[in-house]
Amino acid sequence: MTNFLLFQAAWFSSVLGAANQMPMIGPAVVAIVVAVYLVASEQPYSEFLLVLGCGFVGALFDSALVAAGWVGYPSGMFAEGVAPYWIIAMWMSFATTLKISLFWLRGKPLLAALVGLVAGPLTYLAGAKLGGIQLLDETAALVALGAGWAVILPILVNMAHPSNMSLKSNRIIIVPAVLICMSAVAWGDKSDNSYSLDFDVYLDDSKIGYHRFDITNNDNGMRQVRSEAKFDVKFLFFNAFRYRHENAELWNDGCLMKIDSETDSNGKEIVVKGAQNDSGFNVRAGDSSDELPNCVMTFAYWNPDFLKEQRLLNPQTGEYLDVEINQRSEETLSIGGRELTAVPYSIRARGIDLTVWYSPDNRWLALESLAKGGRTIRYELS
Repeated sequence: MTNFLLFQAAWFSSVLGAANQMPMIGPAVVAIVVAVYLVASEQPYSEFLLVLGCGFVGALFDSALVAAGWVGYPSGMFAEGVAPYWIIAMWMSFATTLKISLFWLRGKPLLAALVGLVAGPLTYLAGAKLGGIQLLDETAALVALGAGWAVILPILVNMAHPSNMSLKSNRIIIVPAVLICMSAVAWGDKSDNSYSLDFDVYLDDSKIGYHRFDITNNDNGMRQVRSEAKFDVKFLFFNAFRYRHENAELWNDGCLMKIDSETDSNGKEIVVKGAQNDSGFNVRAGDSSDELPNCVMTFAYWNPDFLKEQRLLNPQTGEYLDVEINQRSEETLSIGGRELTAVPYSIRARGIDLTVWYSPDNRWLALESLAKGGRTIRYELS
């Protein structure tokens, strides 16, 4: 029971830490859990190899899911396409359960595969509910998680068997795990048809969350854009402001064809739905409905073509706004310790006063908006 509770402590601290932009909390707890496990072990060196092997397999598997575009993480990323350090640490803490809490799976590979098939996806779903994991393509992610864990869990259980504890004897079972991960990357490769934009969001100088955009160009000429934003403004130990936003858009030749947006702004929920029809673009926000002209555009910061528009649809409120957009002089922008050349544009509309920056090759770099009380919300490309 103690072993199970220690792993749960590592799991919850890792997920909740990542969800609240404090990804180092999880690895710190994992270090304690692993240290306790090794001190109590009769074969600490062999157990240490098991922990490292489990972390290696987990790093490959989760990096494959990230590279495929199925799973994302709000914090703790090493680099684009690589699993965050806190989830690699979580895999290492999982190794401590293989000989104790999961001893009943030893010598039962089919049962271990069944447990992995079910428990793997459920664990990631729980992590997503807590905000530490993003299932960017939920169906593909859950299928890959089920299939991957159905193979990986029996491998890990076998690695933990006393007769298989040497690194040399584990080579033959680590290789299949590597091949599984490489296959997942190949299967999920979207090449140049898909890309993501991840922004860290700040209120003045304090990081409060993230906003992620996933853009997919389909073979039929349609473009799918999914975005997710999560902000939390804390005061002492309390959450003073909470913001959640999810938006799915379908585009064709620069024109919005469909939108489905849900926003929770500190308890105030707003749902916006819209679709192109024969006469124009019909948009519904709450109980109100409006018929807009053909070829509507939203505040599509990921597509600089929106800067040419005189009216834009606000995907959060459903309002179709007159906008004034002006290009300013090129300047140097500091992002993540780098000095970048950027072109700023000021955008003003009713209730909106912001600046958006693009690189000379039209890549979105940053955004800054005035908030209540004279404070500033800032996006920086991560």
